[in-house]
Parts: sequence; structure tokens; C-alpha cells
Amino acid sequence: MNGMRKAALYLHGLNESDRDWLLNSLTSSERNILNEKLLELSELGIPEGTAWLPEITINTTSNDEADNESEYTRAIDAINSADHESVFKLLDHLPVEMVVLVLNLSIWSWRQAYISTQYIKKRKVVLHAIEKPFVKRKTKVQNALILSLHKQLNSSAKQQVNKFDIALETAQNSVNGSIWRKLWRR
Repeated sequence: MNGMRKAALYLHGLNESDRDWLLNSLTSSERNILNEKLLELSELGIPEGTAWLPEITINTTSNDEADNESEYTRAIDAINSADHESVFKLLDHLPVEMVVLVLNLSIWSWRQAYISTQYIKKRKVVLHAIEKPFVKRKTKVQNALILSLHKQLNSSAKQQVNKFDIALETAQNSVNGSIWRKLWRR
């Protein structure tokens, strides 16, 4: 079903005043095409003003988009519940504009804590930027930013674990002697 037929079917389901208001907002060529389609629907005996809208709506999201959306929500949840210090370290390396964009993307549990940890000059800049009207970015840009932030948090967490393991091994070696020394003694 093409767009004009679908639009005509939607319009046919509306009451007359709403239909007229919508038709008047269109260009004359679009209005003529839709009036022809509406006439066809009337000739077919389809009653006017019947709510057809729920029956013809189609789920336009594909499985990939649904997977991306669930991955996005998982990333939001993970960032929100992440260790605040690691989030703060990550945000400290970003430009202020990017920090403001991240802070405006969701209602973060750590937002106020992050702002309060900044130096006075940076805090004023961040608060001033947050108070400005938020320019909504495209959904793909927002999703990419959140997923990137989540990936960076995960990689920094893995690096922290690796650093801890190395430090633990170093501490054990200093107490027990190096592994090479133990092997040499055998």
C-alpha cells in the first residue's frame, strides 16, 4: 500500500472536521489526489469516521532496530549503575560540550554528584551549558554516544581488573620471591 492510499485510509477514518482541517493543510495537488482516494473509499462502501487507525498500523521496527534499542537501554542501565568514579574519570577526559550532551541524554543517578566534583570554573561552564535549551540530536547519534561510553567504561573496568591482577601478582612475588627464583631452586 503506497503512502497516499494509507493517508487516505487514515483520513477516511477521521471525523469530518478533523479530515477537513488536515486536507486544508496540504498542497492543492496532494489534496486533489487524496480527495480522489477518499471518493474511491466511499464508493467501496467503507463507512466514514470509523476508526481504522489501529487495524492498519504496522510495526515498522525491524529485529535489528529492536536489538539496537535493547542494547541501548542495557547500556544506559549499565552506565547509570556503574562505579561513579570510573564514569567521572571518563567524563573528565571529554570536552565540556560532550559532557553536557551525555548529562542531558538520560536521568543519571550520578549527575549531581559529578557536577559537584568539578572545579568551580568547569562547574559554572557545565551548569550554564545545561541551562541552555537542549538541542535534541538524532537518535543514531545519541545511541552511538551511549554505546561508545558504555564500551569505554567496560574497557576501563577490564584495565582496572588487569592492573589489580598485576599488582597482586607483584605483591605476591615480593613476599614469596619471584617465580623465576623459585623455578631456579628446583
